[in-house]
Amino acid sequence: MRTGTLAFSHQVDVAAYHSLPILLTWHPCNKYHGHDYRITMELTAPAGLVTADAADQLRVAAAELVRPGGPLHMEELGYLDGGEFDPRADSQWLAGWVHRWVAARLPEALSTYLVIQVQAPAVDRIPMVHRGSAIPVEHNGQPV
Repeated sequence: MRTGTLAFSHQVDVAAYHSLPILLTWHPCNKYHGHDYRITMELTAPAGLVTADAADQLRVAAAELVRPGGPLHMEELGYLDGGEFDPRADSQWLAGWVHRWVAARLPEALSTYLVIQVQAPAVDRIPMVHRGSAIPVEHNGQPV
């Protein structure tokens, strides 16, 4: 039996768009506009749980997530999950959505070891992290 932990990580970039209808109509973000999102998927689990097949499933899920025609590539975020998108916290919301989507493609025992980090570099000061629920992340060594 293997002991210790194994870690796998995949990082993808995807362009998606949304609007912020809560803003006044003259505001540019009230209209549809896009952002580039950097998504990091990290799986760090006990070695006994991680198989080559599970690592491959994470790689395939990462590629499928952002491929043309995939669930995020050039998609309007407001239509994901039946319109539950919160435009005031788009990176945080997207981290949760990606976590649920990727976890559904992994063996069930591994979903609790999956950490998703999402950042829209042009607008986010710090990335949002999700492990089943939003968790605090350090920025420059300081908790947020």
